[in-house]
Parts: sequence; structure tokens; C-alpha cells
Amino acid sequence: YGKVVASDFIVVQNPLDPDDCNSILTKLLHQPDYNGVIVLCGIHTSEEMETVWIRNKSNLSVRIALDLFEFGIFICRKGLQKEDFVVRF
Repeated sequence: YGKVVASDFIVVQNPLDPDDCNSILTKLLHQPDYNGVIVLCGIHTSEEMETVWIRNKSNLSVRIALDLFEFGIFICRKGLQKEDFVVRF
């Protein structure tokens, strides 16, 4: 994963390697004009993945964070109010 290319919709599905997930998210969220949706799988599979989730949802690029337990969704759209939701079902 040397180069991470920004896209409108990205799924990061490697919860067994939290460092790799964090690296991918960091590269995406630090692109100044990133304007897309990121799905992060396995956000509660380990303490490390929960840390990755918490750390990255506070990034200024993330405007809406949705915790759906099995996975999380970051919506990065300029102009949206910053919000954090936990959906329990």
C-alpha cells in the first residue's frame, strides 16, 4: 500500500492489521481536498481497532462518523456540520 489513491467511496477491510488501517486512513484524510465516503470494517474487533476508529473520527476532514458496530462510516463532505452517531439495533 505504498500509494493510496483517493476515491469517492473506499472500503478498508483489514481489521486484523490496525496499523495498516490507520496508515490508509491517515493518507486519505490528510489529503486537503478529500471529499468522499470511507467504510472501515471491524471497528470493535480489538482495542487497537477501536483506537483507530476514535483517533480518525476526530480528524477535521471527517464531518460525519457513523458507528454501526460491525463497521464504521466516515463521510467527508465540506459544508456539513461535524456529527458523530452510534446506531444501535
